[in-house]
Amino acid sequence: MLIGYMRVSSVTNRQTIDLQHDALIAAGVDARHLYEDHASGAQDDRTGLAEAMAFAQPGDTIVVWKLDRLLCLMMVFLRLRALWRYHFNVKLIINKLKNSDSCNNISV
Repeated sequence: MLIGYMRVSSVTNRQTIDLQHDALIAAGVDARHLYEDHASGAQDDRTGLAEAMAFAQPGDTIVVWKLDRLLCLMMVFLRLRALWRYHFNVKLIINKLKNSDSCNNISV
């Protein structure tokens, strides 16, 4: 199953998830399986991401527009490693990285 995750840094109307939403829908994510956060990339407390991960089952794919929407700085490798440990796949629309490619095993 495809599960979409969207994030914008601002809680004001200055930033919207519209572009990400449209891209995730175009990538085949069912609108009922979209999760979002309005929080800085440096903030680790993300309710939408936690809900998406709780909903995901082994073999599901978490789809994000860009890698920075999911993670920030060193958290990139730590969170990807955690997702793969639970046998979730990750698909990026812009960066085109998939853990089923050669990036399957990341050591931190």
